[in-house]
Amino acid sequence: MIRYLQDMVDFLQENPVRLINDNDDGRINSATNENIVLDKLSTKFDINIPQARCWYDFVMPLQNKLFVNVKISDLSNNSADNCSSKLGMGYALCGIENLPIHWEKFHQILANELKIGYDYYFLVVNKNNTSDCFWTSLKRIKTLTSNGNNLPFQCDWSQNRDFSSRSEIEAIRYILKTYIESWDKKAKGYPFILKEMLVNNKIFDSE
Repeated sequence: MIRYLQDMVDFLQENPVRLINDNDDGRINSATNENIVLDKLSTKFDINIPQARCWYDFVMPLQNKLFVNVKISDLSNNSADNCSSKLGMGYALCGIENLPIHWEKFHQILANELKIGYDYYFLVVNKNNTSDCFWTSLKRIKTLTSNGNNLPFQCDWSQNRDFSSRSEIEAIRYILKTYIESWDKKAKGYPFILKEMLVNNKIFDSE
């Protein structure tokens, strides 16, 4: 199965795509460029592309499905990008495709259904040189970066071309540890004092 991902990388390296940067909104450029990559892959490979805003960009309809997220990134600036959706992370950790969006329900299922044997894959393309691309997966990433503003976490793709040497169980533990660290940072920034003011209806000292 993994051979298919490497075949995709080889294909894109031999047939680099031309990306666009026409819109002032970088998010629109990013979405357009992801579609350019998907259109290119579709000329060579059997892939299923879901509706917009899905937790994966394409799935390979093999006996054991491979869910893949396309990441177009500047691999020269050594900065972390958003890495995975919570549903992608959830699939990698428990193998359930349609997890609930609600945080509490999501966490409950995750706690009860952890399994090995699943992963969430990434096809990473250098926006400055599209022949520079590689694949990896959530459980193969060496270093994740916790971030309370961008759950579940982030990743500097330029530092994660090579695979981690962790076992699958060690990888699960590392993913969960980084995820919890992101929540810790989010909680540390929570405006408890402002909430208390509003709950007690005391916006000013004179009230």
